[in-house]
Amino acid sequence: SAASTPIPSAATDTPHAAPTAIPIPDAPDGMILIPAGFFQMGAAASRGDESPEHPVLLDAYYFDITEVTNAQYFSCVNTGGCTRSGSSRVGSASFDTYPVILVTWTQAQAYCQWAGKRLPTEAEWEYAASGPDNTTWPWGNSFDARLSAASAPDVQPVGSYPQGASPFGV
Repeated sequence: SAASTPIPSAATDTPHAAPTAIPIPDAPDGMILIPAGFFQMGAAASRGDESPEHPVLLDAYYFDITEVTNAQYFSCVNTGGCTRSGSSRVGSASFDTYPVILVTWTQAQAYCQWAGKRLPTEAEWEYAASGPDNTTWPWGNSFDARLSAASAPDVQPVGSYPQGASPFGV
């Protein structure tokens, strides 16, 4: 009968063979794969529009490991894909490795399109930043200024605070 006839796996052409793992492409330069998963988005306590905390399931996606630098953004400006940010530091070689600041959502969207990327959704951003445990800060639930540019008088070059990275390394 049809019910007892082995059906070949879609991943193999041999009956009863172990399925072949789907290859995951290497992450693009400067990006990391955030695995699919459930997490609690929002906040359990009343914190403005972050409540109520609720479960979210996300597919895997790629996420930039660091912020976009002034040099990266200026490349977009030079090719006509982006308009200048509100920062006088963009285009200044001494600030090339610093994060671009004072960009609007529209400018960020234009940069992503130019770079062949997209802006993350709010859920993707929160998951990448706080991990599956939905911590308040990338490193946990207690603020530690030494783990971020909050400990400095001004923004710092991207990657300056590796101990402050999220559980996913961003």
